[in-house]
Amino acid sequence: MLNLARPITAFTDGSGDTRYDYIMLLLIFTLSVIAAIIWTLLDRKARNYSKLYYWLTVIVRFYLGIMMLEYGFVKVIKLQFPTPSLVRLSQPYGDSSPMGLAWTYIGYSTGFNYFAGIAEVTCGLLLFFRRTSLFGALLGVVVAGNIMVINYCFDVPVKLLSTALVVMSIFLLLSDAERLINVFFLNKTALPASLSPHRFKKRWKNISLIVIKYLIIIYVLAGNITNDIKMASLYGEKAKKTAALWYL
Repeated sequence: MLNLARPITAFTDGSGDTRYDYIMLLLIFTLSVIAAIIWTLLDRKARNYSKLYYWLTVIVRFYLGIMMLEYGFVKVIKLQFPTPSLVRLSQPYGDSSPMGLAWTYIGYSTGFNYFAGIAEVTCGLLLFFRRTSLFGALLGVVVAGNIMVINYCFDVPVKLLSTALVVMSIFLLLSDAERLINVFFLNKTALPASLSPHRFKKRWKNISLIVIKYLIIIYVLAGNITNDIKMASLYGEKAKKTAALWYL
């Protein structure tokens, strides 16, 4: 149907930018547009979708927050960008790939890893709470935008995901667009935002929701920290063995 020159042979793997992923994105986008048109035609009498919009915002906030924590902790624990190995340092500069140059540049500085990682972790934590979600979304545009630019400019094969994170951050800002424009561009007073949560009529449902929220936060934090420390220890031992071989 798409008249591709070659069949799809590479499915989702370590890269998020295979032909399979682009076709899946096109398919999801097409189906979403069709579903939106059908929904609009069948539900023309609806006054608004405030509740659906609220819960969509919550889902986007938590997904973006979880992704920012994953990105952040692998930098704070220096797992994503390790210190350049002797193999990398002995390689001629011109033989490096664009992605290899980026990894060497960022991996050289522990301080830069801490700075970027802490910013991403902070962004993730801010997004979990309604009162700080606006600041978290603003920070998300910056830190996710930085990730996206690196991926595009150094040909890192995670362009789709990083772009999606930026789009999600912008989506979260849309409800406060007028307030942000008044503050940053028009020098006008911005009215307070409406931060009232949607509550269920039954008290046990509200309590359950709060418990689930904090269990998710604790699980994500504990899971990322323990897993990254374990992986850092494993890769650290391999790096030491590799270095030792060079000195033999």
